[in-house]
Amino acid sequence: GMQFFRKCLAIPKPDVFKFLQLKILPRIIELMLKRDADNDFCMDAVWILTNIASSNKKQGSDEIIKANGLQALFALFEKSNDLEVKAQCLWTLSNISQDTQENRNKIIATGIYPKIIDFYYQVGFDIANSDLLLTVVWSLTNLHSVKYNPLNNAQSSHALTVFKTMFFHVNDSIKLEALKGLCAISEQKNFVVLLVNLIPDLVSIIDGSNKLHMKEALRIVGNIAYSNEASHLMQSTLMDSLKKLLG
Repeated sequence: GMQFFRKCLAIPKPDVFKFLQLKILPRIIELMLKRDADNDFCMDAVWILTNIASSNKKQGSDEIIKANGLQALFALFEKSNDLEVKAQCLWTLSNISQDTQENRNKIIATGIYPKIIDFYYQVGFDIANSDLLLTVVWSLTNLHSVKYNPLNNAQSSHALTVFKTMFFHVNDSIKLEALKGLCAISEQKNFVVLLVNLIPDLVSIIDGSNKLHMKEALRIVGNIAYSNEASHLMQSTLMDSLKKLLG
């Protein structure tokens, strides 16, 4: 039955509203907590939540939260030994976190943040794990993309280490998410000083051809320029790069 519902929701533009009207979502979440964490049943269940959160956005996320889905996803993420199951839980939570700042705060309140950092080191840096790494970096970026950041300095420091490392990853998608994460971190004034050593690399990106990377790099140097560390920009070749962009 679980696989049937997963397939129904895996089609392009699934009728999530009709599925939610069946009132079976709370039961699916309840069963997630009772089954062994590493079987196909749980993976199918998490995929159902992923499709609901990504297809119907706010309403789907609200229904998942109402049915204690955040706690269930965190519990499954914590007890599973399967990297794919963990990554799917994280993917679902990241979809939910994109909807509202309140949702991001609720996800952080589950206590999952340090577990995500642990998962990052568990995944490792093997190029074969690029999809898993992308999920980790994307989830951290989403949790830091808040106007009033509820994360403490220690948590932000851990994320900064991840972003600065993945900034040099060969995978363009991972690099882009790392740049977005660094941009979010750079809005916290007390962390800007820790980004100064990246200025030459940011200038190289601005001089490059990847427009998405360039956009994020410009935002980061903009935040540095607005801080007490602006003098470091003047000591770099940034002005020459900006003149080229302006024609």
